[in-house]
Amino acid sequence: MNIWGNNYASVVRTFKDINNPLVICTSPFFPSLHKNEIIKLICINTNSLFVDLSSITLLDKTNYANSERHYDNTGIGIHPGDKGMESIANTIFIAINFFIMSRNIVK
Repeated sequence: MNIWGNNYASVVRTFKDINNPLVICTSPFFPSLHKNEIIKLICINTNSLFVDLSSITLLDKTNYANSERHYDNTGIGIHPGDKGMESIANTIFIAINFFIMSRNIVK
């Protein structure tokens, strides 16, 4: 694992050390197979949830900010806009809801 991955794992472990909460890690908004693999490994090793956000940009270009308004700086325009942020929130909510429901079923 690289320095970035080690630092990421350290942050996750720090949170997990405090009463072992549910930790949710997401893939980057901008798809990165390399980062996804590191984050997945960290999730496996720390018993954390992994939420893949890759499809948000790959399947629907209206999630970019530049689909909502014009930006002179292209780099800003490809970040998530309001719709993209809503898509991110909904994707994470689905994972949280599934986690809660699955714990209720087991009881």
